[in-house]
Amino acid sequence: YLKDDYKKINLPLRILYSLFLYGIILFGFLSSKKDIKFEHYILLTFSSIYMLGMLGWAGNSRYFVPILIYLSIFFGHGLLRITEKIKT
Repeated sequence: YLKDDYKKINLPLRILYSLFLYGIILFGFLSSKKDIKFEHYILLTFSSIYMLGMLGWAGNSRYFVPILIYLSIFFGHGLLRITEKIKT
């Protein structure tokens, strides 16, 4: 239902900003292992996996929204670590 011109322009942009955001989330996920208590880290990780397993299999982006609250914690931690590395 979208025009081809719209897809040609916006699809690469969506992929780029998604890779950028998920890169920060992955960096935050890996770097928060040392800073967050192990119990909280496991709870966040398994909650994300549970939500992804229950809702993410459908392939519809609106079902992915409940997972974003868990990923935002890792995003914030990753952004904090990146800004600390830039300042030093």
